[in-house]
Formats: sequence, structure tokens, C-alpha cells
Amino acid sequence: MPHPPVNRLPAQQRRVPRAALRPRPTVADQLERFTPRFDELIHRARLATSTADFDELEETATVIARDLRAVFRSPTPRAAPLFVTADGKGAMF
Repeated sequence: MPHPPVNRLPAQQRRVPRAALRPRPTVADQLERFTPRFDELIHRARLATSTADFDELEETATVIARDLRAVFRSPTPRAAPLFVTADGKGAMF
């Protein structure tokens, strides 16, 4: 004879929100995403011949630097929560 379910909460209260299931990217993961853009910048810098080329490279580098800085100043938590409430609306870090 099958055993009755231990958790008798309605199904909607037992579900874990999808956002809680997805692992948050680490700082290293986020930084790694800049590799292709930085590699392209280096490639273009090797081919640059004019002041206009370098001005354009500087603008590109400024955008990359701004995006890099944003990784470290992100308001979202960088670590996975230690505990998530049953309703998925609260967490302890």
C-alpha cells in the first residue's frame, strides 16, 4: 500500500520559484563574458593606424570598462541564498 505524501501543502505552495532554481552567475562568470569583447579590442588596436582609429578604440574601451565596473557594483547578491522561504519571496544570505 503506498504511503501518503508527507508534505500536505497545496502544490502551488510547494513549488520553488524558477529564479531560485537557476544558479546566479559568479563574478568570475560575469567577467569571463567580457573576453570576446576585449579580444576584439586588442585585435583592432593591433590594426589601428590613425588617430581616428585610436579615438574609436578609446570609446570602445570606455564602454567595456563601464560594464566591467558594473559587475562589481551590482546591487544583486553575488552568493546563492542560504535559505529561501516557502513562498519564494524571502531569502537569507
